[in-house]
Order: sequence, then C-alpha cells, then structure tokens
Amino acid sequence: MEKSLILLLWLHYVFEISKSCHYRLTDKQTTPVYIEWNEFPNGGHPEFYFLNYQRVNDFAQKNFKHILADPQKLQKSIITLEENEDYHIIIQSIKHGKILSEKSFQTCGISTRNIKAIATSTSVSFNWSMLSSNDFSVSISLHNFSQIMQNNVMVYEWGNLKPATLYTFTFEFQQLHLDFINTSQGLDIQVETGHSILEEKDKQLVLEAEHI
Repeated sequence: MEKSLILLLWLHYVFEISKSCHYRLTDKQTTPVYIEWNEFPNGGHPEFYFLNYQRVNDFAQKNFKHILADPQKLQKSIITLEENEDYHIIIQSIKHGKILSEKSFQTCGISTRNIKAIATSTSVSFNWSMLSSNDFSVSISLHNFSQIMQNNVMVYEWGNLKPATLYTFTFEFQQLHLDFINTSQGLDIQVETGHSILEEKDKQLVLEAEHI
C-alpha cells in the first residue's frame, strides 16, 4: 500500500513537471519571416535552393526548406521563428546535385510583445527598444500613411488621432546590412485611444444628474 501511494505521488509529480515544461515551451509567440533574394551565383541558373535555419543556441534542432528556382522572379520563402530567439540561416543554390554558392546570415524573431504602446485620447506612443537586436529599419503604417525609422530610432509617437477609437497599426521590420537578401517581419498592433477630458466630464455630469 505504501509503495503504491509513493508511486502515485511520483507519477503526479512527473505529470506536473511535464505540464509545466509544456506551458513554458508553448508560451512563446511565433512570427512569419519573409525572405527574398535574387538568383545566385549570377548566371549560375540553379535548379533549386536549399534553406536551412536553426536557433543559434540549439544547433540540434534543424529546419529545412526546398525552394524551386525561378529565373524570372525574385526567389521567396516564408519561415516561422520564435520570438526573441536568434537564428542562423543558410541558403544554398543547387544544380545537378552540387552546391553552386551559399549565403548565410543571422536574424531574430519579433512578436507583438516586443512593442510597448501607451495611448492618450489623441495619440499613441510606441517603444520597441526591448528588441534583442536593433539592426532593423521600422515602418509604421496606419490607413494610407506611414513613417519609416532607421535602426537608431526605437520610439515613435503617432498623433492627431480620435478619442475612444480602436486603431490597427502595421509594423514592418526590415533587416539592415544584408545587401544580397531581403528579410522582413510584419505585425499588426491594435490600440484604443482614451476618452477626451470633455467626454469624461460629460459622463461625470450625467452620473451626478442621475443621482439627484
């Protein structure tokens, strides 16, 4: 009886630990990363490209993609990265089973949790200084207007907004210092502006009138 009780307690302990680990592993957000590049080597006419990406701190976990080459268009691929994780990416051009050329770079996953927003009744202030890497230019768009900041700017205030209104801002992070490959990540951030002071006063007057 005592051994059975100990076994049950042990199984319960193992279950709780595994459940806790599962929550920690799945708690991270992911983001799609768009990658574009021109044919390389120039004039090599590869048959396809082999894309390998893996976390810098976990080389045991490898991800592969096979992209057919199209000489008439930019080569494109979409990969999914975990937030705040640095990844090493290798793209190889292949022809007749041989590697013609290879390009490699590092990037990191960005999520909505990397962007902090503080709203007033007529403006929203954004801050993305918590990113692990600042090698990105940032574009913020709303409706038909956009603002572009370089990597040395990590805060921006968008003004002239309407009070008590829900807005959806589109962020695009374009990685810098990659003259042979374009990488970008897009995020939608929803922010609701606060009520104006006059509206708050009107509400207060209504409440006071209801209590008279």
